[in-house]
Amino acid sequence: MLERIAAVLRQKKAVHTLLGDLTTEILKVVAADSLRYDLEDQGKLWSRAIKPGGEPQRPGLGEVPRLTSKEFDGARTVEGGFEAVALLGIGETAGRLILRRAAAPFSEDD
Repeated sequence: MLERIAAVLRQKKAVHTLLGDLTTEILKVVAADSLRYDLEDQGKLWSRAIKPGGEPQRPGLGEVPRLTSKEFDGARTVEGGFEAVALLGIGETAGRLILRRAAAPFSEDD
């Protein structure tokens, strides 16, 4: 699984164009109704939300909180379902991947 995700990320394409392939690979491992990628780029936050089989969309104004040093990493219950957050970056947090689903909570096995 990690090999395929790494192969997708090594492609010389703009990040926005990689999200469809990356989302497909992630959804082969864990079931989710939607994903959101939040990446920090030179102090600005770049976010895209995507549903399985759909195109990446920019979240609405005010929907995405800024990255902080106290970012949550793990699974939790949110309004309307469940959420899992994976922090991205080496050494310091440079982004987060958020998976959401309504059906069942995320577990350590997901």
